[in-house]
Amino acid sequence: MNDREFLESKEPNAELKNPDRQLSGTVRKNLERERREAERKRARLEEMYQKHEISSEAYKQGEEEYKGAIEKYRTALNAGREPKSESSGSF
Repeated sequence: MNDREFLESKEPNAELKNPDRQLSGTVRKNLERERREAERKRARLEEMYQKHEISSEAYKQGEEEYKGAIEKYRTALNAGREPKSESSGSF
């Protein structure tokens, strides 16, 4: 098929390059729930730090855990699949 035939064709030949990348609704909801939980923990961590209730070392550790959780979320979302199951640690 040449360019002209392609442009004149009535049926678009648009297909997903990788249909396996689509997330199911349940997986997406689980990812979003985990992201919101990480955001809540980060907000609480920030609040505790501003009130001098935790040390800067504890704050930095919590920030690293938050960054890891968000990176895991983004990777799973971009890859279109659920991340490998890891035990949910606390902040």
